Amino acid sequence: MQSWLRNFPFCDGVDLGSDSVQVTLTIQLRECSFSPSAHGGFYCVVFSDLAEFSLFMESVNQQRVDSLNTRAVNCARNGQLQLAEQLWSQALQLDPHVIAIRSNLARLFFQLGRFQDILSLADDLNPQAQLPAAFAALLGQAGLRCGRAELALRWLVIAERARPNEPSLLLSISEALLASGLVDKSVGLLKTLVERYPDALEPQLNLAVAITESGAVAEAESLYRNLLANWPEHPAVLLNAARFHRDYADRKLARNLVEQLLSVDPQSRAAQLLFADLCRHDGLLNQAEETWQILLARDPSDQEAYLPLIFTALDQQNWDVAASLLQNAFARCKGQSLIRLLAAWFDLPSSVKQRFFPQWSSDSFAWVQQQQLFDVDDLLLTQLISWLKSDPSLITDRPGKPTVGGMQSHELFNRQDDPLSQCLADKLKPHISAYQQYLSNTSSHVTSASSGSTMRLSGWGVVLSQGGKQIRHTHPESDISGVLYLAIPSAVGDDLSEQEGALWFSPNPHIQDQENGIYVTPKPGLLILFPSFLPHETIPFVSKEDRICIAFNAKSMN
Repeated sequence: MQSWLRNFPFCDGVDLGSDSVQVTLTIQLRECSFSPSAHGGFYCVVFSDLAEFSLFMESVNQQRVDSLNTRAVNCARNGQLQLAEQLWSQALQLDPHVIAIRSNLARLFFQLGRFQDILSLADDLNPQAQLPAAFAALLGQAGLRCGRAELALRWLVIAERARPNEPSLLLSISEALLASGLVDKSVGLLKTLVERYPDALEPQLNLAVAITESGAVAEAESLYRNLLANWPEHPAVLLNAARFHRDYADRKLARNLVEQLLSVDPQSRAAQLLFADLCRHDGLLNQAEETWQILLARDPSDQEAYLPLIFTALDQQNWDVAASLLQNAFARCKGQSLIRLLAAWFDLPSSVKQRFFPQWSSDSFAWVQQQQLFDVDDLLLTQLISWLKSDPSLITDRPGKPTVGGMQSHELFNRQDDPLSQCLADKLKPHISAYQQYLSNTSSHVTSASSGSTMRLSGWGVVLSQGGKQIRHTHPESDISGVLYLAIPSAVGDDLSEQEGALWFSPNPHIQDQENGIYVTPKPGLLILFPSFLPHETIPFVSKEDRICIAFNAKSMN
């Protein structure tokens, strides 16, 4: 009884009698509508039974929640955002079931850019709960900004059911579909929106992005041509078109487009980064470095400006300059993902690592872990091979990816209704968790890049044909990466001196005559786990048999 009463505000004492319940309360009259008689500085109310008392206290509770909400709304309107958050948080503690309070907090967090806090507001909600469309839409937008595409899609679909065919929601759903790897569905939805709203910019711009992701580069180029004809000065059109032409078409046109964008918006950080990148690849290093230094003067923790300076120094083999820049970047970029900085650290010669980072082990290859997940004749391997080779999302030499001479799929682990997808995810997760614990016990700097209470899994298939390979790359969007081999050409592994078809964790190309890296000979059922910052590539093979694997990333989520 006493613990039950503590759930109500203002309750200071209770006297249980046979026929009545006498409760001593301290009341703040400005928040309550009743006026009991005063006794010695307190207000004493007598109730006939517990049910009457409970109803009374629930009424008091509701009035207090309403009062806190009203005050918080007024504070938010007056710009007192911190106080508004405090008041809404108090209201939510009094009654966690008031969705309106959660919705108001979500609006506040969205205004402040605290997208993970928005998602936390729904942690204990039933996924089937009926939520206001505005709240569900905010949860969906927060999911997109936190890289939680599947979660975003779930909430956006709920919002769209409440507000059918709303263009902004459908547009966000198309973004979530694309981010989830459901490219065909995203393209289909966007084409419908373009037909329905032919004069709207956003559906056409998003369609160009989705078509590029699908591998139809010529069609995407035509879409960007139309976008530039209809919106020749729109910043988003100029930026996206410049990025497209840098990667797939005409670098000279990309340079013209980004210069046009800078004339419209000289302070655009995205445009400045793109301009510097184009200058760097065209050999105009002075212009590129000047731009990166301007960005760092504006924001000393801008990792996007630090990284190209560091990698430029690495390319020029200015090892001490690169290491010094890395020291500054690690100090200034705390709280950010360190994966790309660690990738740059890895590319330093071992002697330089030891001088500038003596506290860290330079034996990075010790973190490469191998284990036989399936027997070679396991029926599940055969099922996974058939499943992957028939996947409609497989794209030959998929644009923007490291696969050359083969096919790469889109996302495989977002298929909740696919038993093979879920079975494989369930098989991998315990091994990934154990590996994460291994890293935390052995490598403090790696752990700082992969610490989190839960891990989000993302995976894709790779089918390499004769002569195919994956060029040297890392996985900057992740913390832990891995690969599961399904089928390997029979000749791979026969001649160890050639390393044909091997996975190679390769050192910086400038020091490969001094450091060898580590080769892993693949075989069916073999699972490899490694930190996402370790650069790796594959050695081409001459066999006519396919080399088939599923690669994956695990991202820590706090």
